[in-house]
Parts: sequence; structure tokens; C-alpha cells
Amino acid sequence: MLAFVLLGVSGSRLSTVGIHIAARLSWPYLEEDDFYPRASLKKLYEGRLPADVDRTSAIDALGRGINSCMQPCIIAACSALTQPLRRRLESAVLRPIHFMHLNSSAERLGSRPIAPFPGLDVQGSMPIEAAIEIDASGGIDVVTSRVVSHVRAMTGIRRL
Repeated sequence: MLAFVLLGVSGSRLSTVGIHIAARLSWPYLEEDDFYPRASLKKLYEGRLPADVDRTSAIDALGRGINSCMQPCIIAACSALTQPLRRRLESAVLRPIHFMHLNSSAERLGSRPIAPFPGLDVQGSMPIEAAIEIDASGGIDVVTSRVVSHVRAMTGIRRL
């Protein structure tokens, strides 16, 4: 049983890529944003980055959601995670977890309808050690194929 968690900043197409991967692999999909409490969502809608303390309940709920999944593999998505939040998620999940960072260029993010928050350092927004770097340039099908190739290599599954 494995969990694959897509990481990236707002505007890096995490949701779209995650949904496409889940559909292609027939895996369940969870998204951190679906677990935010109202106060944290309000901050997001106002264009303010929520602090770690605002995100802990969402991270804990995401971990419970991953743990409740009965299928062998699951795909999830989180916005950029600080080191403490990433460790919190790793501690909460009861199966091996693999992080995959959708690496989008600042130019691409700036051209997206949902651009990153003002002042957010795209390159330094999250610790990426031990995360698999995925080039997020190109169309959704191209990015999805890149992720699926990595998943295939990690799981040993030849046909996905």
C-alpha cells in the first residue's frame, strides 16, 4: 500500500494533474484544500498565505483520509508544505508515502489564471529533499505521463 503526494505552489496545476492521474490509474484522489477549515479558506480567498497552525487540521484530516483508503495506492495533492507540515503528514500516514514536486517555472505560474501569492518565493517555497522532481511544463497529458512513469518505476507495475 502506497501513497503518492503531489506538492507544489498555487497555480502549478496540482488539482488538474492529480485528477488526471487518479482517472488514468483508477486510484482515489484526495486534496488538502478539501479539508481546510473555514477560517483558513477565508485567508486563502483574501490572498493571504495560511500559517502552519492554520493548516494542521487539514494535514491531519488528509492523513486520516489516506489511511482510510482501502485501495493499494492513492494519489493526493498539497500546496507547498513547510518542513514541519511535511513531517506531520509523514507521521500521520500509515503507509509508505512518496512526495512528487510539480516544478513549474515562475513564468508559467505568472501566466496562470490562479497565480502564486504575491511575494511567494517559488523556488524556495518548500523543502524538496527526498521529493521526486517532476517537470510541470507542457500539457496536462504530458505532465500526467511523467508522473505515471515515476509511479510505474517506484511500484514495479508495468501496465498502468
